[in-house]
Amino acid sequence: MKEKNMKKLLKKITTLTLVGLILISSLACTGKGNIEEKLSSKDENSGIETTENVFNNDEEVFEMEVNPEMNFFPSVRSYEQKNGRILAKDIKGILYPKDEGDLGEVVDLVSEEFLKEDFFKAPFFVMAEGELLDKDGNVLSEKLDSADSDIIVYLSDEIEGVYSDEGFRIEVGEDIIVKAIRPRGAMCGLRALGQYLKLKGYMPYGVITDFPEVGERALHLDMGRKYFRPEWIKARIRDMSKSRLNTLQLHFSENEGFRLECETYPDIMSEDYITKEEMRDILAEAKKYHVDIIPSFDNPGHLRQALKNRPEFWLVDKYGNQNKGSIDINNPEARAFVKNIIKEYAELFKESKYFHIGGDEFINFDKFDEYPSLADFGQAFVEAGVEANGLDGYTAYINEIAGYTKSLGFKVRIWNDGIYRRNFVSHVPLDKDIEICYWTRWDDNMASTDSLMEKGHKLINVNDVMYYVLTTAKIYRDPPDPEELYNDWDNGYFAGLDFELFQRYDMPNENILGSMYAIWCDHEEMQTEEEIAEGIFYSLKTMAEKSWAGNRENADYKHFEELIDFYF
Repeated sequence: MKEKNMKKLLKKITTLTLVGLILISSLACTGKGNIEEKLSSKDENSGIETTENVFNNDEEVFEMEVNPEMNFFPSVRSYEQKNGRILAKDIKGILYPKDEGDLGEVVDLVSEEFLKEDFFKAPFFVMAEGELLDKDGNVLSEKLDSADSDIIVYLSDEIEGVYSDEGFRIEVGEDIIVKAIRPRGAMCGLRALGQYLKLKGYMPYGVITDFPEVGERALHLDMGRKYFRPEWIKARIRDMSKSRLNTLQLHFSENEGFRLECETYPDIMSEDYITKEEMRDILAEAKKYHVDIIPSFDNPGHLRQALKNRPEFWLVDKYGNQNKGSIDINNPEARAFVKNIIKEYAELFKESKYFHIGGDEFINFDKFDEYPSLADFGQAFVEAGVEANGLDGYTAYINEIAGYTKSLGFKVRIWNDGIYRRNFVSHVPLDKDIEICYWTRWDDNMASTDSLMEKGHKLINVNDVMYYVLTTAKIYRDPPDPEELYNDWDNGYFAGLDFELFQRYDMPNENILGSMYAIWCDHEEMQTEEEIAEGIFYSLKTMAEKSWAGNRENADYKHFEELIDFYF
């Protein structure tokens, strides 16, 4: 399938470029001088000298490509092409400021990726005060051949046409200049450059400008129900980075399993689990590839594995029925149990910005009245003379756990299905700092996205049309359809009633922080790791495209799929 699509793509590209495939041998020799001559003007923001008049080239005239921005993954916002081009074989070096340590790590990483491609054999250089040094800081005996081209990378606080820390601008002339605000943006820019060079073998003169539609583009992994090897998780991180997905949510606790080493309560762990040392290695890989990690510990429900040896913590309804997967929030020892687990992992995930504390499917949320202990707990949090209900107790519990988690240095997130239920009067407001992962609204009693925004909450779009679920249940049995996602879904497209009345917004929207694709392992034995990786391939890539680029006028799914096959 990939070989067939690759042939189609190359045929299409040949048609689009027309005269552009005619290479003129003298192009590379356009009077390029030494490094001091190349860097002839100083950028006011970075203090680094950059090229002026980089688009002056009268030696070749060729027709511009049709929609060149769509030949990147994800597609870029604009590629304004000019006459002239740089051949991949003539690019001999990557230069960046020596004092930019984090940027240097990005350049090192991407240059290693470049060197694996046949089209590009670049040495690695550091630029400092007009001199070219090697990686160890030694002055090279010979500078780059003046007939060749270099890639020059640097950071700047402000870049024309770029409105995100992950954005970038690429100026292609005698050299290729990649500007970014942060190292992560430089990584995105360099990879975009590498894609085009792999596709074409050259880079047309011009300017590429790009930045994402939303700041967070995430993958959720249910590693609680199913054990995943650390190497498999790290492979997903590398793939995410190349797809410009920047966040991985690791859901390590579920009814069916607890898969992360716990020293405070060792008895809660499943037989197969990730050790802390292995998790530190995963975190290091994520940091290297600029992927943020969000720990996810679901409570007060989805806790059957953690509570299996603690029946005294089980929630009991008014009929005496025990809910073995949910805690009695009115039991202070049960609440302390949850806090102690969060405290232990706060150290392990100390570099994470967010901590997801769950909150979903605690009980049947239409039956709060069947759990008297919930109302009993909530009574202390309502005004005098007001009789609390179960929703008040649930909300007060979420606020308490969120407050504790915030005190450990995290921003807190929860799922949407239990909060502000329309069939109960809410006397206890949810902490406005809590961000909401909005995944479903199959029940009319669930709060709408509009109502949550009006109450001051920021949302993450986890629309369950992007759920990849290992299940026999009819509702999620079919995996996400990548072509439907490509044509119909976007960052402003949230789940709605009965999977039909979707809630939609124009983008960008200050209340929508990002989007998330989710892997759930309800029946973990149904697929192997390899089958999951293959099963999510196109739909996750599609989500990456749409979450970064949004809706594009020139979108064509077949071309997109062929492009993915070529790049991956």
